Amino acid sequence: LHVTEIPKKRSAYVSLTYPDLNEVAESLEEIATGCEAIELRVDLLKDYSKSFVADQTATLRKYVNLQIIYTIKTESQGGKFSDHEVEQIEELSYLGIKLGEAIVYFSLEFLQK
Repeated sequence: LHVTEIPKKRSAYVSLTYPDLNEVAESLEEIATGCEAIELRVDLLKDYSKSFVADQTATLRKYVNLQIIYTIKTESQGGKFSDHEVEQIEELSYLGIKLGEAIVYFSLEFLQK
């Protein structure tokens, strides 16, 4: 039996940068130990289809009981989405809201000309 010690000082959150959370599902609880929230970097997933993204959030909820920070970043913000993929970012943002994510994070700076 492996027991993970909870750190005495909690971190704010951990950011998941895996392309598919199902590949690390069994480790998610340990990865999130001591955290208050967990960030799903939607822009770093291997597939942006609504069904795949919904599956990723379901995997998180199955293994970790923390608030999910649902994050979408563009290339200028250090993410993978092109700064011009406004429609897809909008669709995925609405999906995060529909999925009931605690925090949906995206920056509107890419809309500036």
